[in-house]
Amino acid sequence: MDKDPRHPEDALLAHVDLREKTVAGMCSLDSPRTGKRPSQEMLLLLDVFTNLAAVPIDNAWLYEQVQRELGKRKQAQEALRQAHGELERRVEERTGEIRGTLGKLRRTTETSIQAMALIVEMKAP
Repeated sequence: MDKDPRHPEDALLAHVDLREKTVAGMCSLDSPRTGKRPSQEMLLLLDVFTNLAAVPIDNAWLYEQVQRELGKRKQAQEALRQAHGELERRVEERTGEIRGTLGKLRRTTETSIQAMALIVEMKAP
């Protein structure tokens, strides 16, 4: 009889872990050629394999996250650009109103000064 034989119902499952401590999937190894349970060396190789398998999955997940973040930033930049344009328009509009009011105030002041000068002239002997 073989030393440490594998039972037909034995299962060897290894999880594929991502950087975020999330399990991305499982790796199942069935029917070993030797008919025996895996050695510590084989289990270590399986661990290395699952870690290597996690790299492209993790990279794809990170790429997707970056793409979402870029989309959000582009939307925020567009909203900021529109708000800036609206603010510029409102500043120009308000500046025009202030200039108009200032012009009216100057004319009123000039008229008042002229009226005061006439009054002073009329009161002078």
